[in-house]
This record gives sequence, C-alpha cells and structure tokens, in this order.
Amino acid sequence: MEPTTHSSLIIEVTDATFAAEVEGAQGFVLADMWADWCTPCHMLAEHLDRMAVKLAGNIKFVKLDVDNNIQTGQKYNVMSLPTLLLFKDGQLIGQSIGFRPEPALMEWLKEKGVNTTPTTVPVAEELAVPMPAEQTTTTTTEVTTAPIAPEVTAQPEQVVTETTTITETATPNMSEISAPMPVTDSLTTTTTTETGTMPPMPTEAETILPPLPSETTV
Repeated sequence: MEPTTHSSLIIEVTDATFAAEVEGAQGFVLADMWADWCTPCHMLAEHLDRMAVKLAGNIKFVKLDVDNNIQTGQKYNVMSLPTLLLFKDGQLIGQSIGFRPEPALMEWLKEKGVNTTPTTVPVAEELAVPMPAEQTTTTTTEVTTAPIAPEVTAQPEQVVTETTTITETATPNMSEISAPMPVTDSLTTTTTTETGTMPPMPTEAETILPPLPSETTV
C-alpha cells in the first residue's frame, strides 16, 4: 500500500540520503518514520501533506520507510509507528509518537520554536489533486429551411354563436303545490219562525172546569 502523500514538498529519503537531507540541513526538518502496513501512518500522511504546504519555507518535511531503511530507524531508536523526529540544524530536538491531528502537531511545532504562521494556502495544484478535465461541448445546430407554402386564399371568417340557455327553476311556494281542498257544501238551515197571534191565556177566573157528573137518582 502506497503512502497517502500528495504534496511534492515532502521528500522521500533513505539511509543513504538521510544524512544530507536531514542531519546536514539548516533550520527545522520534520522526519516522518512510517511503514506501508501502518494504517495510522497513512492517516497521518494526509495531515502532513497540508502542513507541508502551509509551512513551506518555515520547515522542511521528509519521509522515511523504516522497513526498507533499517539503519536510520535503529539509530534513532524508532520502536513505534508513526514516529516524527524534529531536527534543528541537524540536531534532534523533539519526538512525537503515534497519530496526532494537524492542530495538535501545529501546537507541538510552535512549542519547539517553529514558525507555524501559514505562508501559503493549500490549493489543488500544490496538493497534486487531479482536477476533472474540462469538457468542451460542441453544439451543432442544423437549420433546415422549410419550403414556402403556396399562398392560401383567406376563407371568410365563420362566426360561431354559442347560445347558452339557462333554465331557472323557481322554488314552488308551498301554498301553490298544496292539493286543492274539497269544497265543502255549506248547508244553510233556515229556520222559519212563523210569527202569529197567540191566543190569550185564560185567566184563573176564566178557567172553565169540566162539569162534574150529576148525581143519578135511582
């Protein structure tokens, strides 16, 4: 598995070039001790890539594969990976073991005297991230001229009249829809009272008693 390194500012060194690139260099040098089988090493590489671009000119970054360069790892007693060795003017001044994110590494370097003020802002070209190729789209438009139609004699305009008949249905009055009631024949009873002259009622004196039977003489 190849290291996750994109920045061209990180230099690959070996046992043969370590002395010249690191021990004989002036200023600050950060050496990354890594191995292909080391997963944290690949995680750390992504952070170192960004730092190498930001701190270009303030510190030099190198990378050493300890599996293929045993002498340098043994010389500096590298027992765990990843391990970062910080040099100043060829002298080892600091060591960081294990994965640490960029902010923590920046703070560590600052404590060791490294100027951590970013000098450049990482861009796609510096990180060598392949950008998608520009796609040029050529659009060809074919214009076809339609034959001119023969002149058409205008037809008289037809006027279409649309008649809408609206039938209003009135709500019938209850009195209008009531069934006619049967006419009741009025029977007029006429009582005719004949008015006549009633005979005078007899007075007590004038009351005529029927005659008593006369005694029969035997």
